[in-house]
Amino acid sequence: MLFLGSRRSTRGRGACTLSSSLTTTAAPSVGNVSTGAVFVTVPPGNSGGITFDNFSFSGTVGTQYSKNGGAFTALSSGTSLTFADGDTIEMRGTGMTAGESWTFRLTDNTRSLVIGTYTITAS
Repeated sequence: MLFLGSRRSTRGRGACTLSSSLTTTAAPSVGNVSTGAVFVTVPPGNSGGITFDNFSFSGTVGTQYSKNGGAFTALSSGTSLTFADGDTIEMRGTGMTAGESWTFRLTDNTRSLVIGTYTITAS
């Protein structure tokens, strides 16, 4: 016997995307290296939830984000944030010196798909 509709489907719900990469290499400004803001696209039917995880460091690096141009806020691996279509996100490594880096992954919570893995490097 077949029961239609018994499984929850995510068909038709696309994954969140970013307008450009969050990977950057730059000289630290007062120990900070920032990515610049990128737009988040949240498709219809998607919750907009994104998890920041798989943090990996070379050196001692602080981790922060800014949503929609707001104040930078500390961020730890496993943090999940919710975005609306058109929101912006900017990442920043703090306390960085030349040669240090921070690698992190973003995952779409609705689709359980990796949006990307990014690295911020101090040159």
